This record gives sequence, structure tokens and C-alpha cells, in this order.
Amino acid sequence: MGIHYKPLRDYNLVLSGERLIKFGANAVNNWEGRVSFSTSTGYEIDPVASRSLYSLLYVDLAGTAQSPHQVLTYLDGRGGVNFNFADRMVISPFIYTIFRGNYGVGANTSAETGLGASLRGFFYEDKYHAPRDAVELLPRLGYTVYDSLATPSVVFSITVVARF
Repeated sequence: MGIHYKPLRDYNLVLSGERLIKFGANAVNNWEGRVSFSTSTGYEIDPVASRSLYSLLYVDLAGTAQSPHQVLTYLDGRGGVNFNFADRMVISPFIYTIFRGNYGVGANTSAETGLGASLRGFFYEDKYHAPRDAVELLPRLGYTVYDSLATPSVVFSITVVARF
């Protein structure tokens, strides 16, 4: 027993500077700085275990440099169980929590929690490399427990993620 630390290579940290270019009536020309962090366990397919734990934490912070100033926050946490159900396919039912914050123009904060499932297929492997590409279908059914601009409500979303 004891505390086990993950090696630094198991974390993702992205720093970026972005130029926003106005397209549309509500858009603005501005500069944006962004810091994104993520870590996960059990995302990759485990050919030995038919069942394993799955977790993900993603944090995104962004802010604009010029007026109108905005600070944007996004946090997504998930925890669940992986089930290998076919060759190179995994389904992971999970519980999740999302927090969104927009501080500045159009200020709003919201928090959501619920249930979801991640269906992942892995591709492009050979006898020397693990699968490098994946496609993920991510349906979620949740409830907005707090929203500073709207009444709490049931939410449903479907996301498709391609990794290559």
C-alpha cells in the first residue's frame, strides 16, 4: 500500500497562444492564451484484462489579452469501468462532472453531472506497436445542477472523437 505517483509522461500539458479572427456579428479580433491539462487511466485497450478501471481529468483555462477581456474555464472529470467486448473495442460506462466558467463578456458559470458511456475502437497496430489510432463515441445524459443564467435542466449530448 502507499501512494503511487504516475510518471510525468502520463500527463498532458499544452500551452498555446492563439489569434482570434472575427467571422460573424458576435465574434471579436483578439489574442488568447490557453493552458490545457489532462491525465487518464485505463483509456488504452488492455489485451489481458477483460475489465479495468477508467478515469479521465481534463482542465482548460483560457483568457483574452485585449478588451473585451474574458477568462474561460472548463473542467471534465470521469470515472468508470472498462469492458473489453470485442477485438480492439472497449465500452466504459462512467459517471461524470463538468464545470464551465465564463468570466467577462457574457459571464456565466454552470455545473453538470450525470452518466455516460465511452465506446472506443482502436486501429493501426502491428506486432511492435500498440494501436495508435482510435475512434470514440461518447453519449452523456446528465443534469445541470447549477447555471447562473438558466434553470437547471436535463442535458443529453453525443460527441465523436477521432485520434490519429
